[in-house]
Amino acid sequence: MYQEIASYNGDFGDAIAEFVDFEPLAVLMERHAEVSIRQGAAIGLLVNFSVALDNSDYVSALKAKEHKEMEIALKMGFLKEFPPIEAAAIRSRDGEQAFSESLRSVYLAYVKEAA
Repeated sequence: MYQEIASYNGDFGDAIAEFVDFEPLAVLMERHAEVSIRQGAAIGLLVNFSVALDNSDYVSALKAKEHKEMEIALKMGFLKEFPPIEAAAIRSRDGEQAFSESLRSVYLAYVKEAA
């Protein structure tokens, strides 16, 4: 997933969709999972919401399962250990532009070095 995001210059959307073939929220709920696994799942939430945005309008994407799962992860505190990811999830509430801009920080903090 990280390599694909990097190969698309930080695009978390449609081009990456096929690489999130798991349930990120379910992985995050497994608190015993390794940090790297939880981090990947948290980024998977961002990818899923990015795909929802790519395939609908912003208002519809906010009502979609993908955004609801990010909200659950925020409420449960699952994203706190990854501040840039948590910030991006929060910024998703502020509009598509704000969310897209926040993904750059996630890319630089986690994806670019790992890819």
